[in-house]
Amino acid sequence: MKKLRLISLLFGILISMPLMAQMTAQPITWEAEISQVEGDIYEIKVIGIIDQPKWHIYDLTNYGDTGPTPTKLTINKSANYKTIGNAKITSKVHKAFDQMFGMEIGTCAGKVVVIQKIETLKAVSSKVTVTIEWQACDDQSCLPPSDETLVVNLPARKA
Repeated sequence: MKKLRLISLLFGILISMPLMAQMTAQPITWEAEISQVEGDIYEIKVIGIIDQPKWHIYDLTNYGDTGPTPTKLTINKSANYKTIGNAKITSKVHKAFDQMFGMEIGTCAGKVVVIQKIETLKAVSSKVTVTIEWQACDDQSCLPPSDETLVVNLPARKA
């Protein structure tokens, strides 16, 4: 009888392990801010803080179907503004060969800063919706890809 209980207990633990992994909280929190670069050009800065050791997210590089899920910044479209160039990570990106993917991969840990330049086109202020998508991993596993939507206030065109 004790063996049956022990086997049942071990089986229950094994079955619940994937569920516990899915319940792991995201190790990163995000905020967004906007600052004027010059004239009617602004920079949206999305800042992520990874507050747990050994966790990282991937850089903005598209690694194709055989690589990891990259971080992606999306700005909603509007006639009131336009994006300038592509989003960039200004914080440190660690590049290393990854055995699992068989390629060089860029990762970010600690503080992650993603920027996107934007130009205001109209004489009205606008709420700009910014969506950041990422996948957090540690040295053992990865959480499912996640996203967060943030809003910044873009001032009206001055000229």
